[in-house]
Formats: sequence, C-alpha cells, structure tokens
Amino acid sequence: MTSGQSGQIEEMSVAVDAMTESSMQRGNYLAGILEQEKSNRKRAANLVGKTEEMAQAIDDVEKATQENERLSKTIQGIAMKTNVLH
Repeated sequence: MTSGQSGQIEEMSVAVDAMTESSMQRGNYLAGILEQEKSNRKRAANLVGKTEEMAQAIDDVEKATQENERLSKTIQGIAMKTNVLH
C-alpha cells in the first residue's frame, strides 16, 4: 500500500466517523422528538378527559338549575294558594 492510498483510507475513515457521529446525533434528536410526541399525546388525552368532566359538570349544573326553578314555581304556587305570599 502506498502512502497516497494510506492517506485516502485515513480520509475515508475520518469521513465515515463523521457520518456515524452525525447519524447518531440525528437519531438522538429523533428519539427526543418521539418522546415529546408521546408526552403530547398523554397531555391531549388528559385534556380530553378534563373537557368531558367539565361538560358533565355543566350539564349537572343546568339540570340542578332547572330543578330549582321547578321547585321555586311549586313553592310559589303553594304559597299563593295558601295566601302566604301576596
């Protein structure tokens, strides 16, 4: 092997090492992106659950309000019939 060939092999080795390092960095970066995506999915699922709970609470408040209005009307009706309210 000549010194020129040896130099070329050394240059190729350095280039391969640089590509390997770059690929490893890119792989680590992509792994980080995947972890972030998993975390985002968990947070989104949690938010969906919280939104559903909030919607149920709103429905419960609306039903309770309607029931209170119905009871208030009933009480007013009874009071008028018994002359408690004028």
